[in-house]
Amino acid sequence: MTLHCVSCKTQLGVQNNDVSSVSIFKWQVVVRLQRQNMPESYPSLAQCVSAMLGATMARSGCSQSVLLPTKNQSNGTPGRSESKNGNQRKDLLNIWVFNANFIFSSTEAPTSPINAMKVFYRTISQEEADKMVESMTSGVQDISLPSEAIAILVDLLQKSNCFVPVSDRRFKDWNVGLLEKWHNESR
Repeated sequence: MTLHCVSCKTQLGVQNNDVSSVSIFKWQVVVRLQRQNMPESYPSLAQCVSAMLGATMARSGCSQSVLLPTKNQSNGTPGRSESKNGNQRKDLLNIWVFNANFIFSSTEAPTSPINAMKVFYRTISQEEADKMVESMTSGVQDISLPSEAIAILVDLLQKSNCFVPVSDRRFKDWNVGLLEKWHNESR
């Protein structure tokens, strides 16, 4: 079951398999108490994902994650896309945290300096993701996100690649990207 805003119909979360809990997509929600002003800033998708990756590293010691689409309750399988010829597209994201504490500045960025996480990333097929997650020796953790969030994240990583020096934008079959980390300046 998915949770949606009554007003704008935006997906805000999903009910977990244990039925007694829900996962809220924090980048989609702003909570305001009646007597409070709206927060000056709130976490973006990139900031939430960088926090998830950091928590995964702290909890399991794994610096590599596979971002999988949340399961679709109507068919019980992760959202898969097929190309016109029937082959599965590479629409899942494999992220390898290279540097969890990276600071950069850019005239293209709205605010500088920016505290970020430097990552290697690539898109992979469902078959490759399954092999990585199921392997006892791969050291890869899985993180579930809506398909739309994964697509937005791929786009954000591709755009962030421009902030990296040209000679450092690729490493073997990996692209290099930056995920901004949350820094609340209103504290």
